[in-house]
Amino acid sequence: ANRSRGQTIRFPGIKDEPDMLVRSLRLNGIGTFENRPYEFTGQIAGLTHQPERYGKPAYLQFESTGDIQFSVKGMVDRSHSIDHDRIVIKIPSLKVSDQELKIDDKVQLSLSSSEVEIHARIELVGNELSGQVKAVQKQVGLTIATNIQNDFAGELKSMLNDDLKEIQGFQIVAKISGTPESPKWELNSNLGPQIANAFNSTISRGYEMKKTELVNRLNKEADRALMQVSQLLQSNEKVVSLFLKSQTSEIFQLENRVADLLKVRGLRFR
Repeated sequence: ANRSRGQTIRFPGIKDEPDMLVRSLRLNGIGTFENRPYEFTGQIAGLTHQPERYGKPAYLQFESTGDIQFSVKGMVDRSHSIDHDRIVIKIPSLKVSDQELKIDDKVQLSLSSSEVEIHARIELVGNELSGQVKAVQKQVGLTIATNIQNDFAGELKSMLNDDLKEIQGFQIVAKISGTPESPKWELNSNLGPQIANAFNSTISRGYEMKKTELVNRLNKEADRALMQVSQLLQSNEKVVSLFLKSQTSEIFQLENRVADLLKVRGLRFR
């Protein structure tokens, strides 16, 4: 018996599906970052070359395990007249190596190895970029080094390194705008104010220390000067006393001679 050709019956409200559609695709693999291995698993859903007919975005999601941990979620929407893409990245803990921050030719700031947590959310609507990337660095170790050679600079460096130990962490936030061809970044961080506070504390303590040293030195110099004046007065007092004693003796002798002379003349000396 011959079969008749089939018919496609379209019910009201049912749209045509794309000619090719990946409803769900699971992926897994391995990778390395700075010689540290990790494994990842992921899924892609709604992938098609006819997004207008499908009418829904495509989604992707990846997660890793091992030395490097991260999660990535993304959306690609080409189902409307205006494209809309989004990606969200989270890295809970990423080890970073030592860093050197040069302030000028004589001073540099050292940042020891630590861990950084990264959160990023970036969207592209049409040709307009938006979003932000936030990095939080924990368990930091800041030290300052300088080639200025004098005693006071060495004291200040030691005090400043003590103040820098109070900085336990900092964050950097980058706000993104513009277009993919000309992106713009606005950076904000609380590291600068924390370093400025440490510098101010060190300068204040250094000023008080030097002021105390100066007062103590002036007191010692004043005590020494008073001692010298006292010794000088005591010495002069002895000289004056001896002089007065000698002069008094001579005056008495003169008085006696005058009295004797007056007696001879029949006069009395009062």
